[in-house]
Amino acid sequence: MAGPQPGSFPLLVRGDWGTAEPPAALRKKLLLYFQSTKRSGGGECELRGGAGQLLVCFAQPDVMRRVLDRPAHELEWGPRGKLSLLVTALPQDGSRSPQQPPAEPEAPADEPVPSVRTPAEQDAAAHPQPPAAGTRLFPQRPPPREAPPEVHAGAQEASQWEHPSAEKTELVVKAGEMETAPEPCQVESTEVSLPSPLIVLKNVRENISSYMLTMLVENISGLSEEDGDFSVEMIPELQAAVVAFTGNAATADIVKKLNQSKRAKNQNLTAHLLELTNCIRAENIPPNIPSDYISMYFENKKNGGAQVADVLQLHNEDAAIITFKDHQDVNRILSKQHSLNRRPISVYPYYKSLGTALYGKEGPQIKKPDPVTVPLDPFIWQFLQRKNSLIEVIRSEMANCHCEITWPKGNCAEPKVILHPSAALSERKRSVVQLVRTWNAVASTTFSYSISKYKVEKLKVSTEVWEAIRTNIRAHNELLMIPFTAKGLLVVVGHKDVLKNVVRELNLQIEEVTKEIEREKRTTEEIVILSPGDFAILQSIGLEERIRMEFPDLQLTYDHTQKIISLYGLREEVYKVKGEILVNVQKITKKSVTLHPFVFQFLQRIDNETLSQSLFLSKHISAFYELGPDAVLLKGNGDETLLKAEEELKKELDYKSIALEDESVVQKEEWTALTKENCCNATVTVSQMEGEIIVAGFSQAVAKAFEDLFNFVDENTQVQKVIGGKPVAVLMYIEKEKTSVLDDLKSKGVKIDFSKVVSLSGPRREVLKGTTLIEQMLSALYYKRVVINEPGVKSYFKEREPFFAASVKQEFNCLIRMEEQPEEYPEQQQHSNVGKCYTQMTVQGVLIAVYKADLCTHHVDVVVNASNEDLKHIGGLAWALLQAAGPELQAECDEVVRKMGRLQAGDAVITGAGKLPCKQVIHAVGPRWKEQDAAKCVHLLRRAIKMSLQLAETYNHRSIAFPSVSGGIFGFPLHKCVNAIVSSIKKTLEELNGKSNLKEIHLVDIIEDNVQAFIKALKEVFSDNVPVNNPVQQTSRVHQPSKRTASQSSMNFALVTTVEGLNIMLKKGSIEDVTTDGVVISVGGDLQLEKGQLAKALLSKAGPRLQADLHDEGQGKSPVEGSVFTTKGYGLSCHYVFHAVTPGWLQGSESAMKVLGKIITNCLQAAEELSLKSVTFPAIGTGNLGFPNSVVAKLLFDTVYEFSSKRKTNSLREVHFLLHPKDVNNIQAFSNEFERRCGNDVDEASEGTDFFGPISNPAQDVYEMRIGSITFQVAAGDITKETGDVIVNISNHTFNLKAGVSKAILEGAGKEVENECAKLALQPHDGYITTEGGSLPCKKIIHFIAQENIKVPVSKVLQECELQQYTSVTFPAIGTGQAGRFPDAVADEMMDAITDFARKNSTPSVKTIKIVIFQPHLLNVFHTSMKKRENPGKTKSKSLISWMTSFLMPEKHPPKEKCKVFLENKVDQAAVQICGENEKQVEKAETWLKSTILKEQFQKEIKDDSISDFDEAENEELRDLQKRLNIALFLGDNFIRITGFSKDVWFAYSSIQDIIHRVKIAKYEVIKAELYQNLIEWKYLEKDSYVSFDCMTNMYLESAFIKKQKDVSIIINKKKYKVDVERRYATDEEGQRIRLTRTDKSADQESTALPENWGDMQNQQLKIVVLEQNTKEYKQVEESFLKTSPSLNLKIEKIERVQNPSLWKVYQIKKSQMDEKNGNNNNEKLLFHGTSAESLTFINNYGFNRSYAGMNAAQYGNGTYFAVNASYSAHDTYSRPDGNGKKHMYLARVLVGEYSQGTKGAITPAAKSAGSAVDLFDSSTDNVNNPSMFIIFNDIQAYPEYLITFTR
Repeated sequence: MAGPQPGSFPLLVRGDWGTAEPPAALRKKLLLYFQSTKRSGGGECELRGGAGQLLVCFAQPDVMRRVLDRPAHELEWGPRGKLSLLVTALPQDGSRSPQQPPAEPEAPADEPVPSVRTPAEQDAAAHPQPPAAGTRLFPQRPPPREAPPEVHAGAQEASQWEHPSAEKTELVVKAGEMETAPEPCQVESTEVSLPSPLIVLKNVRENISSYMLTMLVENISGLSEEDGDFSVEMIPELQAAVVAFTGNAATADIVKKLNQSKRAKNQNLTAHLLELTNCIRAENIPPNIPSDYISMYFENKKNGGAQVADVLQLHNEDAAIITFKDHQDVNRILSKQHSLNRRPISVYPYYKSLGTALYGKEGPQIKKPDPVTVPLDPFIWQFLQRKNSLIEVIRSEMANCHCEITWPKGNCAEPKVILHPSAALSERKRSVVQLVRTWNAVASTTFSYSISKYKVEKLKVSTEVWEAIRTNIRAHNELLMIPFTAKGLLVVVGHKDVLKNVVRELNLQIEEVTKEIEREKRTTEEIVILSPGDFAILQSIGLEERIRMEFPDLQLTYDHTQKIISLYGLREEVYKVKGEILVNVQKITKKSVTLHPFVFQFLQRIDNETLSQSLFLSKHISAFYELGPDAVLLKGNGDETLLKAEEELKKELDYKSIALEDESVVQKEEWTALTKENCCNATVTVSQMEGEIIVAGFSQAVAKAFEDLFNFVDENTQVQKVIGGKPVAVLMYIEKEKTSVLDDLKSKGVKIDFSKVVSLSGPRREVLKGTTLIEQMLSALYYKRVVINEPGVKSYFKEREPFFAASVKQEFNCLIRMEEQPEEYPEQQQHSNVGKCYTQMTVQGVLIAVYKADLCTHHVDVVVNASNEDLKHIGGLAWALLQAAGPELQAECDEVVRKMGRLQAGDAVITGAGKLPCKQVIHAVGPRWKEQDAAKCVHLLRRAIKMSLQLAETYNHRSIAFPSVSGGIFGFPLHKCVNAIVSSIKKTLEELNGKSNLKEIHLVDIIEDNVQAFIKALKEVFSDNVPVNNPVQQTSRVHQPSKRTASQSSMNFALVTTVEGLNIMLKKGSIEDVTTDGVVISVGGDLQLEKGQLAKALLSKAGPRLQADLHDEGQGKSPVEGSVFTTKGYGLSCHYVFHAVTPGWLQGSESAMKVLGKIITNCLQAAEELSLKSVTFPAIGTGNLGFPNSVVAKLLFDTVYEFSSKRKTNSLREVHFLLHPKDVNNIQAFSNEFERRCGNDVDEASEGTDFFGPISNPAQDVYEMRIGSITFQVAAGDITKETGDVIVNISNHTFNLKAGVSKAILEGAGKEVENECAKLALQPHDGYITTEGGSLPCKKIIHFIAQENIKVPVSKVLQECELQQYTSVTFPAIGTGQAGRFPDAVADEMMDAITDFARKNSTPSVKTIKIVIFQPHLLNVFHTSMKKRENPGKTKSKSLISWMTSFLMPEKHPPKEKCKVFLENKVDQAAVQICGENEKQVEKAETWLKSTILKEQFQKEIKDDSISDFDEAENEELRDLQKRLNIALFLGDNFIRITGFSKDVWFAYSSIQDIIHRVKIAKYEVIKAELYQNLIEWKYLEKDSYVSFDCMTNMYLESAFIKKQKDVSIIINKKKYKVDVERRYATDEEGQRIRLTRTDKSADQESTALPENWGDMQNQQLKIVVLEQNTKEYKQVEESFLKTSPSLNLKIEKIERVQNPSLWKVYQIKKSQMDEKNGNNNNEKLLFHGTSAESLTFINNYGFNRSYAGMNAAQYGNGTYFAVNASYSAHDTYSRPDGNGKKHMYLARVLVGEYSQGTKGAITPAAKSAGSAVDLFDSSTDNVNNPSMFIIFNDIQAYPEYLITFTR
């Protein structure tokens, strides 16, 4: 046998896919779902289906059961989401319609496969085969009596299951395919087929009765029903009938006849044979009987012994369909009585083609159901009794379910309804069976549903409430209301939908009435006193509305007259509301607002309630205002609200002022009428006060009134305007060149007067227009004030002024004039409208300057206007700016306000500038001053300034000008105003940190007091900055205070203060006695205090607890070098001791210094953390640890300064450096460092040789000295040839100056550098730019804009070089060319800047600074400036040094020196004003004028060593020359420079030469006298001893002696005497005589004899003998000269012998004395001395003069220098060539004797021993072991024996 086929085991599936069959896609999803074991538990299956349901046919029964056992099935269906499936077993009674799938053709007969077929589809078209012979057909037996009747479900559920005996084609869905498959309709019997005894009649309509069919069959068949030949069973549900024949009726013929019967056809009846069935229907099957049990039951022989093929149980019908393998088994089964589990069952033949069993003629047995009793609510019964129509409705509804109702009696306490089955259920029809089975449930359910429409509600209501509401209840016909007042109930009955709404209304009414009754019992009344303002605020915050919503029955009223709130209602509500009101009143905040008095006066006339409503409440601002004595009191529900209210108040109320310059205007009748017209509606007030008209009131009304009144005043005012502060040349230009404009103004009634100022008077409008017009003309002019500092220039210009004026007018269209008296305008002023600059400084690369100027004409990129909140420029500076800018400025401001709204204090906006000379205007709204809100006002002002700077940054402006914002009519105190402005500028610049586009910030005001206030604020706020004319040098190495304070004290200390205010004190004393808060000591790594001298001293006074505390501090720590341990002071006067583990110096200076510096910093930090005010440091490390004193001193100062600048100390105020009184070395080192720190407070002399080195002359025309760590050089030459890192070019603002040195630099550097300059000039810079060197040998060129203060470019260049770490920089002699600066002033300023830089940078990157001078004659000027520093002229400051010397030793007084004489620096200055309309033409006019005047200038220099001998008389003569002539004299050490116009210069030249000649003669006489005194000595007797005369008197007497004069007059002790030369006595005027004596020193000395080789003197004092070249004497001198200068290629022109007997004798006398003193004759050497041609006569006559020492070199003392080798003296520095290139050198006899090492500045040789100041060496040398030069300090120790004239 084949296994089960798909479709053998079906399940019924229902789903919500509509009435039609499922869509194909869904069918496929269902198939896949039920084939999935995982998803559904299924397996192999097929689908067959119909509308609303589907049959799933499985191949295996266990698979079917697995699917059925699943509790739920769901399928994802795209359009519908999840689709729920109801899966059930197939119904057993044929009441369902799904078709059963067909069996496969090869399926055996004993394994039937159900096939689905509906009765409607089964018709006569299916022709059954005739039964086989011998087959008996048994009519169905009636069921046994015990069997319960069965009822069919009716025609609607008559679908049946059939064997595949009927032919049909149906849709079969298998896995993966859809096809139409044929289905067999018949099962062949295994026996011979017999005709069926049963005929089926189809289409039996209801009007055809069984009698008619019986008659029809009898008529056709000839058989009789009464005779028992057949019987008819009607099946109305199928519109069919079955005729069962007995015996061997020819059923096939009967069927044929029936089908051919005309009557049958008329009735549309059809007939066919009914198949022989092998199925029975068993009914009344006990529940839960297994199918196998049923099978075994029927297979039992006693029950029939049939072979069961299939059992299909119909559980819902308590029935089963049993299929047997043989249809003959059916007769045996039907012939027996059956019972299962002792329960009788009935069996009937079942025909699958009919889908029903045959019960016989009477049909199925039906048992009528029993009646059902249902309880009924008595209230609903009462309601229904009153509504008969409703009873009828219920009766009708019950009839539809075959039920009849018996109602209870009328007044039944417990009414019940009886439900009876209707007579229809007594019919024996298959359709009645199902109805009977479900009637009980259906009837009960239907009745319950009908009654459920009516509902009973029981409401709790008291009698009092019921009486109150009964009359107000609306009548409801559909409801029944039954009050039970005794029980407090109200019963309401009716339809539930109606009842729902009515009950809701009743509940509300009951609740309301109940509350009203309760409220009446709990009602009270309260009042709350409340001002109208407070009540308005509470209203505005919605409190009243909330109260009325929350407590609708509460009565709340406000009485404005009594100012009370009345509350009436429930006590708890009243009290709660009252409390809430009081709480909200408490929350009301108050603020006093001060308004301008004019606005306040206006408010006094307005009702505050009305105004508060319009100002605040109408705009949802919960605020109210009341007027106080002098301020407005704002009330609101919070600070934010008050702020809004304040803003609104100030926004909506305003005042404006009109300047009243003409009092007569307000006296006019038109003015009175206009005022009344504007004040008629009480929205504004107009008042007059102190030259102003004030309009106050509502902003809009004020604006309108202001406009009307202003126009009237403007039209009727006569004013005068003065435009001042302009140079006369500018005014003259306007007066002469703009006559047409001026005439037009005059025609309009404007009077114009030019006299130092421009005065315009007349109608205000025309005057203002004229003022603006003239100011525009002035702003368009360019003005230069050219100051020419040349001698005689003023008188020269006066003489030729007409020529200059005409030339400048013709060539350059400019006006020129010379100032008769100085006018207050800065030099080099570029424009007529730039005011006077009072002071300036540079901060973060930005120049901040204070100007006294008119902001309307001030030239910057952007000016700041002090504006009001509406940007209405109606007064003060704003009005002036508007007049200058024109109406477009106001129009643009109005547009800004329209778009942005009214501005607030602290805001700033930017607009165009109209006709102003700037690019834009920033309108800063400053605050109005209020004393009570001072901090806020300052904050707002700072914010306005900051916003202004930020706007300038945003728009890339480079310069901005600020006025005193808020300092005018806004009432800001001036000091606070300017300080806030400057502070905001400082803070903003710090935030920008040097990254600012702004390069200039001007603080501008026209009022002197305001300008001075700005200057003071600048000094206060920038206390750590210095004006640019004294810039601060920045350094990271040596920290010095910008603001130095050095002081002395009677308490023995010196003080210096850092910029940040930290006081550093230098004190003497013992460490154990210090009284500062903290003290620092050094300690070893073992922390033992007894080992150090200072620590031991502290320990002895502090006590042992100090040592114990230190050990505790070090416990568990590693005391490494650099560690600092803090303990208390215990017995000491200090609070804390800082114990520092200090390293030794021998461990390495660099690392040791680093550790020591860290220790100092840590101690300072610890003091700061402990909030100490003072701390003391000893000279830590200078004792046993071996640190050098100077190193520690410098390190302590450096570290403290650095800590002060970086850490910004909070508590620490004093740092003491303590020095022991006996520690001289430390005192010296710290004193030196202290002096150096005090900088300019101590003269340069205090720096001594440590800072300024000696001046040397390393090459021709080069001077060099050391300044600090820097090598400084001055040299004549060409700067374009310099090979260092940087050269400096002084240029113009565009860095393209092509004149003087700048021209040479740019042309030498090449085009690329010029292009680089042009490019960098357009970018932001700080007054200088740096380019490559181009074609020049230097690396970089720094181009600097020329400035008045020469120190500025020098200082900034040096800072830049240090920043870029350049090592060398070369400057030109700035300003000494075309700029016409005085060279001596230039030299001093440049040297000062370099010195400042060297002081600030102890170890700079810049090592060499050089000044190259193009004009060689200026070299001596710079040399003189260097000498000032080498030998300072000033004395030390006694305020500091008097204390410092108390540390050291008693003051030593230096030997007196000849005072340096300085001539008055004559400044014959001509200030020339140039004015024109073209800037370039003005500059060209300036250049032409300077050039023309300078061409007439002449300079002559006289150089002579005798100039250094000028005394006061000569100097007075020089002063007189300078006064009388148009010249300037500059007096150097050995030269005089004359500058001026040529005529006067030559006259002065001649006069000075006469003076020099006279001084030389006098000098020669002195020298001659000194020589005479060495040979002849005259003396006079005084007090028993002879006293020598001075040398001049000595020579005077000797001359008289030689000339044999009889007498001569002399002075002795300030008395006049007459000398008798021959008798040798002197007599005074009183006749008193004094004895005289004459001594000839050379008379007895052989050594004084003249040399033998000398020629005859012929009674001459001097004879010069030229040596012949072939003489031995010549050759000896020549050999000595050339031998010591072999490499110089010197050529001797001639050699001369100098024969001077006087000199020779004096020299020989000195030689004899030295030989005797030294005990030998080896004291003389032949040495060389180079000199100039000018000195030959003097030396030949008088010998060598040490007074000229230092002229060329003085490294080893201030004496006369002689060289061992001629090559040294041949240098041009010493033997300068004359005009013919010839040089001169002496070969001299020099008494060097015993010599020692020379020292700089010495005026005598060194002492041979320290104990004797008298026993000196004879001379000095440069090197004792190998001398190359000797220095003598006595003129007679050398004799100029030979004069060698030579050339190179």
